[in-house]
Amino acid sequence: MILQQQTATASFYVPVVAAWTAAFLGLEVARRLRRSVWPAADTARSWVPRLDLGIALLVAAAILGLGQLWQQGWLRWHWPRAWDYLAYLLGQLIIWSPLPFALWFRRQKAASAWTGADHLTTRLVVGLVLGCVAVTFYLAARGELSRWPAIATEALTLRSLAHAAPVYLEGVGLAYVYVRLRWAVGRWLAALIPALLFALAHVSGSANDSAATTIAFFVFNTVFVTALLLVVARYRDVVALGVAHWFMDLATDAF
Repeated sequence: MILQQQTATASFYVPVVAAWTAAFLGLEVARRLRRSVWPAADTARSWVPRLDLGIALLVAAAILGLGQLWQQGWLRWHWPRAWDYLAYLLGQLIIWSPLPFALWFRRQKAASAWTGADHLTTRLVVGLVLGCVAVTFYLAARGELSRWPAIATEALTLRSLAHAAPVYLEGVGLAYVYVRLRWAVGRWLAALIPALLFALAHVSGSANDSAATTIAFFVFNTVFVTALLLVVARYRDVVALGVAHWFMDLATDAF
């Protein structure tokens, strides 16, 4: 979501908050108009929440570990021409593979990670609209509305489409951990813990970043994702918000 290219200043934070506020207001309007769609399908609480929490934490550790292997080049392959994007996508799917394996192992539905297939087309379309709204607010707040055509063009490239998978899977992973933490410890800690994991996973390794910048982004990501999870729990929809997240990453040059 937030990488080292961005600057830890109000010129970044304020537009991001404004953009996501607009997106969630839009989703709330959609929820009120289509109450059969949101909140999306849920799943029954686990009979063994501590077991599922333990598995979820193992899954998170495995994903972070595989991500480090990717950072070190072990899971990063380079294939000729456009096939290179497929190589990138394959590496990302391997990184996130512990999650679907855990769902299969526990015989749990995708809805337990807020990514069920109910009303899928509606949620994708709404996500597209929310993404456009969020990007418009972000660019307007920065005085950069002239960038819209370039962002729309970039959205159709193979590079951007390949990055849609990890952006979406980040949301699924956060929801997966959050739901199982909520089963075990309640919603407040359930939001804070995955937010800390997310912030940790997005700590920049760039030598160009100062300690103050790194800490600022860590704190911002932690607070932002905690609040985001608490709000997202109202809708249980990683699909629509995943599309909006991807559009925002395009606008913020996150990949």
